[in-house]
Amino acid sequence: MKRKGARIQFDNVSDKRQAIEILTQEGMCGLANQFDNPGTELVFDEPETAASALSIIHAWLKPSAD
Repeated sequence: MKRKGARIQFDNVSDKRQAIEILTQEGMCGLANQFDNPGTELVFDEPETAASALSIIHAWLKPSAD
């Protein structure tokens, strides 16, 4: 997954769906313009919002230190 401006590009649709679930749980679902857009991108209003979303996704996916 990588960010391009106000877009986050995922490797596949499954990863994108997981990210949408994470962002919805974090209350960011209203910030994306096109969560239902086809393909593997999430599109946001601002690059800063996409950067914040990417940070949240990375934090959720980061393995916990047991």
